[in-house]
Amino acid sequence: MILVKLGGGLIAPKGARQVADTAVIHALGRELAKATEPLVVIHGAGSFGHTLAKKHGIHQGLVDRSQLGPLSEIHLDMRLLNVQVLESLGASGLHPVAIPPYPVAANRDGKLAFLDVSPFGHALDLGLTPVTHGDLVHDELRGVSVLSGDDIAWWLARETKPSRVVFVTDVDGIFDRPPEEPGARLVPSFAPDELRRQSLAGARGPDVTGGMAGKARAIATIAELGTPVWVVNGRQRGRLSEALQGGRPVGTVVTP
Repeated sequence: MILVKLGGGLIAPKGARQVADTAVIHALGRELAKATEPLVVIHGAGSFGHTLAKKHGIHQGLVDRSQLGPLSEIHLDMRLLNVQVLESLGASGLHPVAIPPYPVAANRDGKLAFLDVSPFGHALDLGLTPVTHGDLVHDELRGVSVLSGDDIAWWLARETKPSRVVFVTDVDGIFDRPPEEPGARLVPSFAPDELRRQSLAGARGPDVTGGMAGKARAIATIAELGTPVWVVNGRQRGRLSEALQGGRPVGTVVTP
């Protein structure tokens, strides 16, 4: 089985609320359909989640009832984005099924404390493609907090032992400095400890999940479990499908 994390900034660039890049989502669906192993797909929130969570401070916990309306709006936003991903996968010939994180996951003080992986296994056994995403979930101390798709990826990797994990982003891979800076160099491979030492800039736009630094920690943790992790640019056609088939596309690979 292969775990695939579709970055929120790739499928719904942060900025105006509820703006999905449908062309990219459909193209990614066609590439995912070329996988030769079963898939579990995780996607981020992008403009569908981060903006409201940041504006109302919900990522820091539930403080008063005035946050309940925005909390419900964020959940609805994520359902809307999730439906677009499901439709794209279905149109590409896969058989996706949604597994929202709220009923199966819980945080403790902003960190993932529990995720029931059995629904994912049941879906895979039936030949379905489970699809989940970052969202707000129950928090044992804060009431609610944000669960990122990156944290879902490392938990699932720990529990299910996939053959590989592919992070699909809007840049070519992991760079030695923010990729928009002059002279930024793509690093083709890392060991996990090297990645942990690498200084990485935060994401552009509102982000309540730790930005690229949080993503790097999740990737390093997955690789330390013994699973290789690819980071590829989903805007460049063919790179995702090549990574799914065990090739070495332009990008970064983090190996155990």
